[in-house]
Amino acid sequence: MTIVCYLLLLIAPALTILSAMQSKGAAFGAKNGFKCPTALTAEKAWVHAQKLASSRLIAGGVLMAVLGIAFILALPYPDTVSLLMCTGIALGIQIIALMIVMVSIEMSLQSHMKLSVK
Repeated sequence: MTIVCYLLLLIAPALTILSAMQSKGAAFGAKNGFKCPTALTAEKAWVHAQKLASSRLIAGGVLMAVLGIAFILALPYPDTVSLLMCTGIALGIQIIALMIVMVSIEMSLQSHMKLSVK
């Protein structure tokens, strides 16, 4: 059961890192890439969004994997119920962390575009 929980905790970070690697060189308007309203306004914004997204999502994915595994390893008595409960909590934390990373990318992109317009 512990191995299943580890695998569940590594799915979100692995998908995050894979999507970051695909968005790294995505052309403007491509199917792959970090798409947000600000990034779709101009090609310059798109290129900057892909650079930001690839670096931050890779770092976020690695951090999510390490913290998820550490969260399970920190259990004093890993019985099945507490293991599944902690896995669910860790998955929820990973989803919230991913949303925070995405919001930070959007905010950085908006401030970058304001500075480049001036």
